Amino acid sequence: MLTDTAYQILAEAKDNALRLGEIYLQTKKQGLLDGDITPLALSSAMLQDRRFSNPDADLWMLTEAPPTPKSRLPRNWPILATYRDVAQWLYSGNSKTLSATDIYEMVAEEFHPINDAVKATEVVDNLRQFRVIRRNIEGEYQPHSYANYGANDVALLRLMVLGLLLLDKENPEIYELPTIPIVTRILNNPEAKPISEFAPELGDEGPKLLE
Repeated sequence: MLTDTAYQILAEAKDNALRLGEIYLQTKKQGLLDGDITPLALSSAMLQDRRFSNPDADLWMLTEAPPTPKSRLPRNWPILATYRDVAQWLYSGNSKTLSATDIYEMVAEEFHPINDAVKATEVVDNLRQFRVIRRNIEGEYQPHSYANYGANDVALLRLMVLGLLLLDKENPEIYELPTIPIVTRILNNPEAKPISEFAPELGDEGPKLLE
């Protein structure tokens, strides 16, 4: 939705306020504006959205302060490389399929600590979000072949970022593929850019995909 992008830009702006021209330029810079969309069309859409107020001719603000965002990235370990290491370790020692409980206990006891509040299903769901393990028809799990121990570490990290699935903000039954806007921006502007612009849809968490 067009106004969702404008909302995110204002949510990150000082005092949650910007001029229309700045909102338009930032939206266009992110590669999320159709070529036919004009500043007037953007402002017309924002006028119909109760999340925005227009206190003067050119200034736009949010009607309410944005809520503190919850983490949308898998939360068991702080860096992406740990998920890669876990997947490669599982692959190196187990060609057979494993239950969620098997994976949870093996990783917690033999490889890497897990927060006590985290459940076994969450551990496997997080690994599945990075596409490093798969679920079979019997409901058990097995590492993907490309997660093998001899795989190129950097290449596997890149595959994980490109394949990452995130739960939809509104519907827990739907997943999003954030790589689509990431690749779109890179194709539209292949020049070097700040790390903060890699995945702005994820806010402060975006740079974590490059760690």
